[in-house]
Amino acid sequence: MLISHYIKKISLTGISGAKIKSSALIALIKTEKPRFFASVFVVLVFMYLSFSALLELVRRWSHEPEYGHGWLVPCIVAYLCAQYRERLHRQPPSAVAVVLMALASLMTLAGMVSGLFLLIQLALVVVLMALVALWWGIAGLRMLLWPLGFLIFCIPLPYVIEVAFTAQLQLLSSRIAVDVIRMMGIVVYLSGNVIDLGVVKLQVVEACSGLRYLYPLMSLGYLAAYCYQGPLWIRGVIFVATIPITVALNSLRIAVMAWLVEHFGLAVAEGFFHDFEGWLIFALCMVLLALLLWSLNAIFTRQSIWQWLDITPSEPAAYVAPSVGRTRLWGALSGVWLLSALTLIAGYSVAHRQLVIPPAANMSSFPLMWGSWQGVHRPLTAGVAESLGVDDYLLIDFSTAQVSAPVNFYVAYYANQRAGQSPHSPKVCIPGGGWQIEAITRIAVKEQKVNRVVISRQGVKQLVYYGFVERGEWAADEYWRKWLLLKDFLVYGRSDGALIRLTTPLHAQERIEDADARLADLLVHLRVGITAYLPAPPQ
Repeated sequence: MLISHYIKKISLTGISGAKIKSSALIALIKTEKPRFFASVFVVLVFMYLSFSALLELVRRWSHEPEYGHGWLVPCIVAYLCAQYRERLHRQPPSAVAVVLMALASLMTLAGMVSGLFLLIQLALVVVLMALVALWWGIAGLRMLLWPLGFLIFCIPLPYVIEVAFTAQLQLLSSRIAVDVIRMMGIVVYLSGNVIDLGVVKLQVVEACSGLRYLYPLMSLGYLAAYCYQGPLWIRGVIFVATIPITVALNSLRIAVMAWLVEHFGLAVAEGFFHDFEGWLIFALCMVLLALLLWSLNAIFTRQSIWQWLDITPSEPAAYVAPSVGRTRLWGALSGVWLLSALTLIAGYSVAHRQLVIPPAANMSSFPLMWGSWQGVHRPLTAGVAESLGVDDYLLIDFSTAQVSAPVNFYVAYYANQRAGQSPHSPKVCIPGGGWQIEAITRIAVKEQKVNRVVISRQGVKQLVYYGFVERGEWAADEYWRKWLLLKDFLVYGRSDGALIRLTTPLHAQERIEDADARLADLLVHLRVGITAYLPAPPQ
């Protein structure tokens, strides 16, 4: 009876509490109708325009281990923000709310036109900051700025940046690991990202680059620096230290794996042992980060670390009555409503704008004789062409009697580079095909800038030149290409473009200058010829 009495009392208390909260919410909506409905409208507008970017976010959280922590970050941010609920008071909105809303609108529209999901995803964080400034003014924005900033760590890097970053981490981890292996008394050689133990060769692939540890550990470093309310320089050191900690322990992992392979065979580098070692290394990374924070606090502050671990400010924000500054309130609300409506109209227009699809020549009729060069068509299989999403393409092997090695010429043409259809960057495709990028530079061939890439795989090397043709204009920089796409779509309604790539093998006894010479010679011939088979510049 006693137990049932308390259960009934607790249940009634819970129901009463829920009623009180719902009543408070209803009262808030009644007293703040303008702000409430403006906020709802803003959320609906940006959720509608960002739907594809949100789906991409969920896909990468679900399928890419380095971003799996993304599911937790919004929950942590919600918890951190909830700690300020007693200190936040409704205030007249700051003009910063309108500025942030304008910035979010521009980022969203630019992302929609260029197909760059990163801009749209970052815009959602800016929108949340704008809503904070709308409800709690500049004081509330200052209070919640760093918790909301944590959301950045759930946004994946663009593939182009991720691949370049991964390649550098692979090479750095491989070099450090080889030095550790040699200290263990094992004879080892390093070629790119391949660790040669003699009988066995270990390749430090993308998954072993350390990025799977680095991004989650940087998130933890940011969280630790935020929660630790001690000296600012210690907080900065804690965050920055996540990078060397990750690189050092990832290199140690590779070295230990090589030692195990040397003594127990290749089986220990696969399956359960490989995955378990990965989890163990990440746990050690967290332990080292915690020890570093404890040590810095003990040496330089000489106070208990628990005195510094806090996530709320010591003084509550000053209360300003909502009735103060009604002119500013309605001015800010009018700006938010207007910007949101204009963003919705512009976003809808961008998504449904009638594209101008210019006529392009049939590339199958592209000439196979250019100077002394003779070409042979190599058609793609139907499955490959479909997966690439190309509207037309060229794949030709060129050779000449003057040189011993052939040159592969590839053109991928897209009539519409929006809606996720665009040339796959070689920076992404090359590592995806198992090749290691050893060096990448930008050079000029007869005043035409191209990207020059040296790649290798299992001792075989190749030299690659590539660039883009965007509506008659050549571009080597991939972000400049995005700007051209944005400008031409807005001005001319066109988004067609093409990737141009030339590849030649590098023989063991060959000078790299000879490979450069044959690529440059063929590029000079084809650069003019291919323009006749791609749409002309807009008039």
